[in-house]
Amino acid sequence: MKKFVSYRWFLCALRCFVLTALFTWMQAFAQSPTNCLAYKDFTSTAGLALVGSCTNVAGALRVTPAAQDQLGNAWLVNKQFCAAGFDTSFQFQFTEVGSFSGVPPGADGFVFALQNLGTGTSDFLSTLSGATNFSGVFFNTFLNWPGCTDYSQCDVSANSVGVVTNGYYAAQTDLGPLGINLKDGTVHRARILFDGTAVTVWVDELAVLTNVIIFGSLPGVDESGQSWIGFSSHTGWAWENHDILN
Repeated sequence: MKKFVSYRWFLCALRCFVLTALFTWMQAFAQSPTNCLAYKDFTSTAGLALVGSCTNVAGALRVTPAAQDQLGNAWLVNKQFCAAGFDTSFQFQFTEVGSFSGVPPGADGFVFALQNLGTGTSDFLSTLSGATNFSGVFFNTFLNWPGCTDYSQCDVSANSVGVVTNGYYAAQTDLGPLGINLKDGTVHRARILFDGTAVTVWVDELAVLTNVIIFGSLPGVDESGQSWIGFSSHTGWAWENHDILN
């Protein structure tokens, strides 16, 4: 009788262990990203399509160099599922800020973009673009159209972050009052979270845009919810190195 009870207890304990392990595994599986990508640096650009001025320099992805009238893009070759949400972070740095005489130094910043135009697209996917079928977060370093107060089209400052869809701002923030200077030459960290409805952006661990609603379908994704994702940058009569570090 004692052996029988012990055996039944053993089976019960084993069953509980198996169910607990299965439940834990299912939770972990459900919470795991379906498409997780990481570049610790850009010594290798395998898996990326580099367009225009974009190249790798000393392990960084230099989207555009500090020179006049440059345009560069970098896109993941394989489309990613984005419509239901994503969470990404990266470090970046702007250096060698300059310009022609009489022009404020440093321009134009870069965009983290989702697009359905193709990996060869050479447009600067920002509010300066005439393209459609894209969304992004614009880390802006030049004040275009001074005096303009239509902030769906015009920059709020020369040191700002904005959510952009098809060439228009959905929202933007002047970083100056927050104590952040994108052109100070230091390494900055960005995080962008899209929950399927709204976008939140952090710079240097500070939330600078919160729950920016993207109405309707997310521009830049195809009918299956996938996009080409990457970075887009530009310079004009003012310039800087636009480096993505990881």
